[in-house]
Amino acid sequence: GAVFRDDAGQILAAATWYTKGITDPATAEAQAMYSAMEMAAACCFFNVQFESDNLRLINAIRMTDE
Repeated sequence: GAVFRDDAGQILAAATWYTKGITDPATAEAQAMYSAMEMAAACCFFNVQFESDNLRLINAIRMTDE
């Protein structure tokens, strides 16, 4: 799921997604992050910071940035 907040901490939007057929937690978290990125773009949110407690996922995203 995702929660989008402004710089004052006010909630702008929130969502959850059903990941049919995904049983692996790491894959489900990656899909949720991707869905959150798509939603941020669709809502025209700019200067977005994404957070996760999955260090492996964060490191994988950072590696694609380099």
